[in-house]
Amino acid sequence: MGRERIRGSGPRDDRDGDQPARVRLRIGDLDPLFEATVDATEEAVVNALWHAETTVGRVGRVAHALPHDAVLELLDGHRRLGVR
Repeated sequence: MGRERIRGSGPRDDRDGDQPARVRLRIGDLDPLFEATVDATEEAVVNALWHAETTVGRVGRVAHALPHDAVLELLDGHRRLGVR
């Protein structure tokens, strides 16, 4: 364990440098992270759309909620309701 430092004064552990540790990554190391980020973003968008309610905005503009039954039927027709 390193020793505690307060604003640069006091004792320092030899392992504790001023620069952050650099990690070398090989091509493809971040692919799982990027894939997880894309999946999480996609799920967040779909959840927001699914739970959105019909609202009326300025000058009477209407943003309609998704018709759940129609969406489920469409997804089922394209075999998208099962687990990947």
